[in-house]
Amino acid sequence: MVIKANKMKQKSFFGGLAIAAIVLSILSLAAVTKVFSANPQNLVTNLQPQAAQFLPKRSPLVASFLFNPDDLSLAAKLATKVDDRRNFNQELSKLKTQLQQTWHLNYDQDLKPWIGKEATFAVTATDLDRDPSNGLQPGYLIALATEKPDLAQKYLERFWQKQAQTGADLTFEQYQGVSLVSTQLSAEDSDDFSLKAIANARVGKFILFANEPSVIRNAINNLQVPNLALASSPEYQNSLKQFTNQGWAIAYLNPSEIIGLAIDYSTKDDLPVTLTMGFKSSDLGIKVETILALSAKSSLIPSNPNAGIDILKYIQGGSSVIIGNDLAQTIKSITQSDRPGHLFLQQAITNLKQSIDFTLTPETLSWITDQYAIAIPASASTETKDSNWLSSWLLVVENKNPEQAISALTQLDQDARTKSKFTVGEIFSNKQPVTLWTKLNPSATNRTVTGTVSLAHTSIEKYVLFSNSVSNIENALSNTSILETDLVFKAIANAIGTQNGLVYLNSHELHNLLTLQPALNIFQNRIQSLAIANTKITSSSDTTFLNGQMILNWATNKS
Repeated sequence: MVIKANKMKQKSFFGGLAIAAIVLSILSLAAVTKVFSANPQNLVTNLQPQAAQFLPKRSPLVASFLFNPDDLSLAAKLATKVDDRRNFNQELSKLKTQLQQTWHLNYDQDLKPWIGKEATFAVTATDLDRDPSNGLQPGYLIALATEKPDLAQKYLERFWQKQAQTGADLTFEQYQGVSLVSTQLSAEDSDDFSLKAIANARVGKFILFANEPSVIRNAINNLQVPNLALASSPEYQNSLKQFTNQGWAIAYLNPSEIIGLAIDYSTKDDLPVTLTMGFKSSDLGIKVETILALSAKSSLIPSNPNAGIDILKYIQGGSSVIIGNDLAQTIKSITQSDRPGHLFLQQAITNLKQSIDFTLTPETLSWITDQYAIAIPASASTETKDSNWLSSWLLVVENKNPEQAISALTQLDQDARTKSKFTVGEIFSNKQPVTLWTKLNPSATNRTVTGTVSLAHTSIEKYVLFSNSVSNIENALSNTSILETDLVFKAIANAIGTQNGLVYLNSHELHNLLTLQPALNIFQNRIQSLAIANTKITSSSDTTFLNGQMILNWATNKS
């Protein structure tokens, strides 16, 4: 029964994230990225949303866009080509349609004359009445800044008059000196986003819209009692202070509020406290600065300040790659964790073990304490269509202690012979010795045998290469590397570094992952590559901050 209830919760909540749908949609606009890449100064500002004063500290999801939509349209006309401008207008039209379908707001008629330079979309609560027996009733809030509050009031009165003329029953009330208007939506008016009401109020230089009057009442309470508001949250304020650049949008997530809806997760102490993201643009695409606030007791793999990108010379062009430090400790942390984010990685490790038919324990890998790189070669990316995207792989590990590595590899080969009954032998590839683990199948009709290679490994310079494919080893030894063939990747690696780890996924891997998450289908065929890296780790008495960067490189629009 608990599992069934959780599934119902997940469907109700994530199916009803009207705000998140709008936020994700605007981030999917390749044409918008080109506008921002031109660096129009009126679209870039300090990442300090003022609407945080209305939001509760435990808001599950907040996204603030810190520019005027009309300034964006003007910049599009000045900074983009005709085709890009047409694509931009088409995408913007879709967003306006979505806004009207969900909130009954016509952007051009109801908002455009007075809207300012901040639009904040938030999920303020996962369940307003806190009664699980009647399903989840999330609270949604839109806070729009205005420099023309009197003009905004005039247009809002006109908006409500139109609602009344179409048969809506309006409710008027005064709360803490603020006039609040609301209406209940009929069943046929409600859509997939599950809005049952629309409420509205003007509070200072902000116009508020919500899906329940109580959401606006709570927003007014947060404003009048600042200690209740997100703006006074230490994690939120400390995260904002760590942003190093100006930008045009910010997102804030409270993982414990969101993840708890989807699954039974008892050890919430292991969850990140908050995740804050600042968005800007660069020549490489959308650049996201991330601040992950963790509990002080969180265990993290230490950084390697001496790590460079030399290890990548054995990764062929077109690959997806993960770079990290201390593989043994990384695998141990993942396999012993019950964090939701690690479940996917645990499955990947299981797939890896199955592909070589050999049990890899943390003890087996205890000698791999320096830098490593795991790659999914380009050939595997294009050939693999199922979820087992680790069916072909290459592992490159740094070897600073040759004697230890030789001893470990010798023991590994011996275990393969005695415990897993592999035939272990050696071949040469371009004069380089390569050790193979094979399962041989004798032929009954002639003197030949056939076999399947489960693992191949070789040592060269200060690195050891492993793979479940001989061709991957051969390509690593002879082909040009990703640093020579993928200039975007090289620029990203140099820009954000590899000292604390780097994940780089090409379009094929992104497609495979996005296919598993229907909510992210809007990104399909739009992102050429995704890179994520940790850049700095800082700690205070009760919180550890993990700074990172993420770069979304957009695919060329072929329409």
